[in-house]
Amino acid sequence: MAPATTRSVLRGKLAQPLQRASPTYPPCRVCLVKGCSTRLSVYNPTDTCAIHEERRPFHQHSRSGREPQDAPRRPMEERDVLLEWIRGLEGNISTP
Repeated sequence: MAPATTRSVLRGKLAQPLQRASPTYPPCRVCLVKGCSTRLSVYNPTDTCAIHEERRPFHQHSRSGREPQDAPRRPMEERDVLLEWIRGLEGNISTP
């Protein structure tokens, strides 16, 4: 009987340069909205926290060649109502 031969083949990729690091911003930044003391992440490119950030359109990209389209609109949630109320209060608050 012939001896069984096993051939192991290693497969992989050649060493590549490291990916570019994520951009960072100065540490210890605080949300610019008056009265908000939320500390911003070093990875947050905006000057406001998530609560006070304006909504931006979300574009869904497609690899299949279809025309990209906006994400479907969702019904207004309780959180959205609360944020609109907070934004309305910001203009009415006066500090001595």
